[in-house]
Amino acid sequence: MATIEETTKRGLCVSCGSCKAVCPTEAITYLFQDGIFVPSINKEKCINCSKCFEVCPGIEVNYTYLHKKYSDKIPSDFFKGNSIASYIVVTKNENILLNSSSGGFITSLIESLLAKKEYDSAFLLKYDDFDGLPAFLERVTDHKKVKEYSKSKYIPANIEKAIKYILTNRRNKVIMVLVPCHVHALLKLIEKEKLNRDNYFIIGLFCDKTLNYNFYEYYHKKYGSFNRLDYKNKEKKGWPGDTKLYFNEKSKFVSRYERMFLKDYFQLNRCRFCIDKFNQFADVSVGDCYIKGEEDFKGKSNIIIRTLKGKEIFESHKEIFNYKEIYSSQIYKSQKVEARMDNLDNCRLLDFNIYPNLALKNESKVNNDLLVRKNKEFISKNDLGKYLTDNNFKIISQRYKKTRITNYIKQIIKKLLFGGEKN
Repeated sequence: MATIEETTKRGLCVSCGSCKAVCPTEAITYLFQDGIFVPSINKEKCINCSKCFEVCPGIEVNYTYLHKKYSDKIPSDFFKGNSIASYIVVTKNENILLNSSSGGFITSLIESLLAKKEYDSAFLLKYDDFDGLPAFLERVTDHKKVKEYSKSKYIPANIEKAIKYILTNRRNKVIMVLVPCHVHALLKLIEKEKLNRDNYFIIGLFCDKTLNYNFYEYYHKKYGSFNRLDYKNKEKKGWPGDTKLYFNEKSKFVSRYERMFLKDYFQLNRCRFCIDKFNQFADVSVGDCYIKGEEDFKGKSNIIIRTLKGKEIFESHKEIFNYKEIYSSQIYKSQKVEARMDNLDNCRLLDFNIYPNLALKNESKVNNDLLVRKNKEFISKNDLGKYLTDNNFKIISQRYKKTRITNYIKQIIKKLLFGGEKN
């Protein structure tokens, strides 16, 4: 029988903890490895039931099957998914707006849903700095506390507690704020455990790669020991915000451009193969508004309503927002959806069959042999070890971004950054 070891062996773990949550014998513990928490199996406790493997979002995502099961129809484009309506949204609550990553849609909506007791609880992420433990989604029941969980985190969030809660409270109505791989795990769980999908209101985040925990180490080495971090803070230069580091008696802003470069170096390996940037299996998908002409100092949210449930909830709470209906194509264009084609190239390069039975309109045109050769030449020509210093981090990042991104090159960079062998 298959186990979760297959996922970790291929480097496809997203550190979500779903495998540990469903293990009936508690045979799985966490092992910190390569900047994330991967599952470790106690062979004496393991009964080879395959439950861990069946809910894993890293090893396989059958888009065709999931859409048949949980959507009204199979979408014409598997990079975008289905949509009922799309909006630019800004909360009317000024305090929430100023302390949110973009337009404050998620915080305001969850506050309203919990205040009106339409849902039992919400699972949200609150995290300041890496302390050697996973970042867990926490259960929130008090609507007054929701704002404490606002802002983007961009780290591997663990959903173990959320899964255990819904398995032991099957009738409770729960709000879940999830990145795409979390949603894939949840849908697999719903099917295997015969849960009621209608009990869960899924707010899906647009996801442009998740950083592993090693990026905290990088910041601590470069800027000194800090107490907490705001990944996107708008108070100095407005949206989309710089990173703010908090020390004992002072704070420091780190440029948003360095933050963007960090994504290339410290992202989860599995992110290099993901095509679901827009969280197409959520009820409502949410992200920053990058539509030309709509940029705003305080920030705006783009939302894509995916399901009838999402439409109903938005319609019944829209009085707390300023909003404007738009075409979903405007969102996809502004978010550069076509870039995810590179991730399919990476799948083919490493022969990863992550998307079985996926009918793709656009076949890869990449020459795999040529791609590998060019990457090796790039590493040699630019002497990465020479440039990977704090002062020249931006320089090598710019050079690096001129070439195609592959698993091979990123593994090399990671080793160089942390003193490993220069293969």
